[in-house]
Amino acid sequence: MPRAFDETEKARIRERLMKAGLQRFSAQGIRATRVDDISRDAGIAKGSFYVFFSSKEDLFMSIADAQDIGHKQEMREWLREPKGDPVALLGAFFDLLMQRIETDPVLGIVRDSSELGHLTRRIAPQRLHENARRDAEFITEIAELLRDRHKIRFADPATIEGLMVLMLSLSMQSELIAASADYPAAVRLLKSMFISRLWKGPADDRG
Repeated sequence: MPRAFDETEKARIRERLMKAGLQRFSAQGIRATRVDDISRDAGIAKGSFYVFFSSKEDLFMSIADAQDIGHKQEMREWLREPKGDPVALLGAFFDLLMQRIETDPVLGIVRDSSELGHLTRRIAPQRLHENARRDAEFITEIAELLRDRHKIRFADPATIEGLMVLMLSLSMQSELIAASADYPAAVRLLKSMFISRLWKGPADDRG
């Protein structure tokens, strides 16, 4: 039977499990990682793992949520600061988004479509829906900050979401693109599209 932990111990063990989990998932992927290995790395018995997480997929999603919350807060704070020229701001915001997408270890793990498929089969639909709801709220908040604080009038949530999907898709195909084309050139082209669409609006609105 798993031993009881006080609240301080729980916080420390949870942190160790998340650190050990990220290391294992990054090295082995989600499917190949075993709860036994994560537990051993964190210095607890396997049975105690389930005091903190219901499964290794639950642990992965908790790691992903923590990363996501941190990224979102960083972007909010960045956009709340005065930036000057709006076109330069859009370019810098694209760079910030793309840098986070390309370096986030969680996204690196799910670049493999089979890993992503595994997760969607194992995670409760309500959790996935909650993540989607949180993302939609964040995109709406970003759109409002761009419009109200920085006067970028074509920054609507649907456009921002579409552009961010393109950025994520491009990054997830980076190895395939690099094998036959110039990936940095593709990023520069998408950056130009990002700036033009948010600053100038759709082509039909340009007169």
